Amino acid sequence: MSGFSNWEAEELRLRSSLMKFLMAYVREKKVSLEAISRIFNIEVTNISHLLNGCIDLFSTKGLLKMLEKIE
Repeated sequence: MSGFSNWEAEELRLRSSLMKFLMAYVREKKVSLEAISRIFNIEVTNISHLLNGCIDLFSTKGLLKMLEKIE
């Protein structure tokens, strides 16, 4: 058996959707990476990873925590 299980595929789709939403939010805000990192309470390098689509570096839980901080 190769590829992802159904659960893994669904989890990856969820993370992808969350990342796309957060990426759009960051780009729409038009503020510095430092300002965004303060909003999300994460390192600036992680904001850069988010904007570059490094999905493997983010858990669903971590992405949801960022989403909670959006007003």
